[in-house]
Amino acid sequence: MVCDTEYTWNTAKHDLQAAPTMSATEIWDQLVRLDPATANPGLAPVDLIVVSGGEPLLYPDIVTALAQRASVSGRSLEIETNATIAPSAALIEAGAHFNGGLKLASSAVPRGKRIKPQVLEQLQISGRARWKFVVTGPDDVREIADLQQEFGLTEVWLSPEGTSTDVVIDRMRWLADVALTHGWNLTTRQHVLIWGDKRGR
Repeated sequence: MVCDTEYTWNTAKHDLQAAPTMSATEIWDQLVRLDPATANPGLAPVDLIVVSGGEPLLYPDIVTALAQRASVSGRSLEIETNATIAPSAALIEAGAHFNGGLKLASSAVPRGKRIKPQVLEQLQISGRARWKFVVTGPDDVREIADLQQEFGLTEVWLSPEGTSTDVVIDRMRWLADVALTHGWNLTTRQHVLIWGDKRGR
C-alpha cells in the first residue's frame, strides 16, 4: 500500500520543516478562531475536534492539553492513531476518544511494528476506541476478522483504499456487502470523491 500523503514523510521531494511548530495553547486558539460559531454566535459551535497526523501520540503533552481544553469547553476530542503507542492515563482521564487505524499486512510493514497487543488492549479497555481499516482487497478483510477475534475489537470501520473516484467507488460497492456480513461499519474517502487526489483539500 502506498501512503497517499507523501509530503508528510518523503524528505527527498518535500520540505518537512515547512509546517509551523505550535504550542497546545496556540493550537487551541487557532481551533477556536476556525470555529464558525466564534464569528457567528447564532451557529452551534463545533463539538468534535479530530487530531490527525503523523502520529499524535508522539506528542502526549500536547494532545492531553487539547483533550482537557476540549472537555472544559463541552467538546469531544478524537485522536487518530496507528495504535502502536499507548495513551497516557492522563489522556484517557481527560476524556479523549481514539480512532485506531491499524496498518494491515498489505502495508508491507512487519507485523511486530504495526500490531502492539498491549496498546490494542489498553485502547479497547478504555471504552473510547473505534477501529478503522483501510482496505485494498479480500486478504485485508480476512486479516481484519482475525484481529477482531484476537483482540475483541468493537466498532470496526472499513474505508476503501484509493486516490481516484473510480477506485474508491468500486471498492465501496463490494465493501458494503462485507460490512453487512460481518456487522461492521463502512465509511468512504469523501475528500477523494469531491476533490480527487488534490493536496490541501
